[in-house]
Amino acid sequence: MSYNIVMSKILALILGCSVFFGLVTPVFAASPVLELVAQGRSVESAGGWGTDVNARPGDVFLLWFVVKNTAYGTVATNAKVKVDMPNGEANPLVLTVHATADGANSVEQKLTISLNGPASTISYIPGGDAVVITNGVNTKITPDQAGANMTTQYVNIGNINGGDFSYAKVLGTTKIAPRETAVPTVTPTNTPSVASASVSASASATASAVANTTPDTGVNEVMWSTLMWLGVGVSGYSIRKWASKRSV
Repeated sequence: MSYNIVMSKILALILGCSVFFGLVTPVFAASPVLELVAQGRSVESAGGWGTDVNARPGDVFLLWFVVKNTAYGTVATNAKVKVDMPNGEANPLVLTVHATADGANSVEQKLTISLNGPASTISYIPGGDAVVITNGVNTKITPDQAGANMTTQYVNIGNINGGDFSYAKVLGTTKIAPRETAVPTVTPTNTPSVASASVSASASATASAVANTTPDTGVNEVMWSTLMWLGVGVSGYSIRKWASKRSV
């Protein structure tokens, strides 16, 4: 009896005993059957991984989810994942993780982030931590860019064989927007400066003088009075001089 035949019988015996005693419940199906487990946690806030966690505005929030094919003897071809993010501010923030594959079922799971603070927004950080781990091998998700990542479209994570030893573990990073601090508005006062007061007084005096100008002659009343006084004085002087000459 060859070595391969002996090992096959031993493995069959181990599997049979495991099934008999309920240790392993294999699923044999014609099509792949997907299973999804999704969790998240805040880097800054205390607390572990979970589906209902606490965080604060400004925290970095990590995503972690596993996609398995529980149908032995099948392959989940072109398995894909997508994460729906909430639009706008909310508290709590609810994320929905989706997984599907060719010829397989679609599964989803929600992650709820309760904020210790006001409502906020959450955004995905593409690139760095967006990887798939299958059988201990890390594969970067492609594409995972600003305009094409697993929050904007389904991203292919490869093929997943049926069984307990094949799965895809996806890691991702998000950021909760920090709380904005209101900046007080300073209202300037309308108190005029000394220079502007002087200019204003000068302008008022000029306007008054212009307003008192005689329309017909264009001569200021002050100048007109001065000329009249000079004219009377000159006339009086001429009359006195003429009178003195007659007396001689």
